[in-house]
Amino acid sequence: MPFFKKRQFAIVIFSFFCNTPNFVINFLFFFERILLMPAQVNKDKCTGCESCVPECPSEAIKMVDEKAEVDSEKCIDCGVCIDVCPVEAISLE
Repeated sequence: MPFFKKRQFAIVIFSFFCNTPNFVINFLFFFERILLMPAQVNKDKCTGCESCVPECPSEAIKMVDEKAEVDSEKCIDCGVCIDVCPVEAISLE
């Protein structure tokens, strides 16, 4: 189960036990999607070293045309790839 799906499940369980109104739940889901900012790769800086690929805990990074590419649906906004990139080609936007 992806990380964000676990958080959504937690929100639903919390709201069930706390009698939270539906509009509050919808508000939380809306902001959860906004706050999750997937990593972006600067293709000009990326050297294709692949150091970020094995480090990604959600397996969201793959190599396309010898450059790293992030799948925004899988990215959990953890920042591990930013720390391991030797040329600082990855950022959160």
